[in-house]
Amino acid sequence: MMSPSTTTYHPTPRLHPTTGTITALPTHPHTHNHHLHHHHCSGAPVPAATIDAMQQLEAANIAHFDALSEDYDRRHPEARELALRLARALRRVLPLDEDTTCVLDYACGSGQVSRALAPHVLRLVGVDISPRMVELYNARADAQGLEPHEMRAVGALAELDTQDRFDLVVCSMAYHHFVAVDDVSRELVKYLKPGGTLAVADIAHTELPEDCDDGAPPPPPIMAGYEHIVTHTRGFSEEDIRGVFVGAGLENVSFELFTSAKRQGRDVHFFLGTGTKPAEVA
Repeated sequence: MMSPSTTTYHPTPRLHPTTGTITALPTHPHTHNHHLHHHHCSGAPVPAATIDAMQQLEAANIAHFDALSEDYDRRHPEARELALRLARALRRVLPLDEDTTCVLDYACGSGQVSRALAPHVLRLVGVDISPRMVELYNARADAQGLEPHEMRAVGALAELDTQDRFDLVVCSMAYHHFVAVDDVSRELVKYLKPGGTLAVADIAHTELPEDCDDGAPPPPPIMAGYEHIVTHTRGFSEEDIRGVFVGAGLENVSFELFTSAKRQGRDVHFFLGTGTKPAEVA
């Protein structure tokens, strides 16, 4: 049985040969990028300095993931393994149907999560802020023999058909980059069909006994050193995700730890959070 999890950062990623636990993740394991929103749903104005900082973070993320796109899939097989595990977890908790289910993969990167889901759903649309990752996603779909109406990626939600709605919106290993996760979640919920599901996988902020000894200072954030591209360096707690999902109007919110990883001997954990858009909401 695989232990819970977060994300891990290591230059030499590999999978444990016996347990299947991810023992290291890439220098930055995200298989995708994302849009950093510059507004707040409350309508309150955002200070100019904050907007500037957000724009700098967005530019840094684009540059980072554009640079990673070259040969990404071959160099980071552990990211594919994480995508496969996420797909299995989604199939366990959601009724995916290869004849009817339409999926939006937000912050899709090279499309590893999309490709893992492809045999089990009707249609996949990826969105990613990195132009190079969008190119890679579409090239992989072409190589797999998939038509654009079956699997394609674009650079922004604004490029989607205004009437497009999905049974599932999935966002894997990207929320920790977002400055305003509440705003992002509300925006993604707009693209769900009534009764559809938002599914977020990311790093869990867990306080475990092995993280620190009595009287010792807490360990550094699991993503220390990546502050130029990461906002939430310690990941998210269950309370964080439940609050964000409920604030976005979702029901039946669930949170589970679905796999684990190692970073320099330290356990990190990955969560899957899901919530359902009320059926009566248009």
